[in-house]
Amino acid sequence: MSDTVRPKRRFPSKRSAAAALLLLGLLGGGVAAYAYFTASGSGSGTGSVGSATPWSVINVSSSGTMYPGGGSVTLSYTVKNVGSGHQAFQIAAVSVATGTSGGNTVVLDSSSGNPVAGCLATWFGVDNTGAAAAADLAPSATETGSAAVTMTNAGASQDLCQGVSPKLNVSVS
Repeated sequence: MSDTVRPKRRFPSKRSAAAALLLLGLLGGGVAAYAYFTASGSGSGTGSVGSATPWSVINVSSSGTMYPGGGSVTLSYTVKNVGSGHQAFQIAAVSVATGTSGGNTVVLDSSSGNPVAGCLATWFGVDNTGAAAAADLAPSATETGSAAVTMTNAGASQDLCQGVSPKLNVSVS
């Protein structure tokens, strides 16, 4: 009988075993990366819409003097959007402020705000031809305008209006 030497069976080296395990881990991880579920869902939230802000009328000034049947006062003004968003107005108009005294509609005095007895509101007229044009204004934007205020000749004593400064209002809407 002959002695045959069988070759030794070699076990994989630690380095080869580690490489094989790494490769299996990567392949297994790659499969896991592509395995997922799909689903749908929904949610809700809220939005907030602001509100209109009153217009600001600034830089109001007047010039001129009225007399029965002559002269006029020009009232200049600026309409300003003090809101946070665009706002539009259709008209800006000047009017003579009125009150009641003795059953008559009379002008209000600009310094006191009180009705001026005997100074009839019908004796005054306003021409809004130069009024601020209808506009859509961005925040802080402005539009200027003016109006001419006159006093008619009533054919009667208008002495109670002498020295009065009628209150003039600018309305924006």
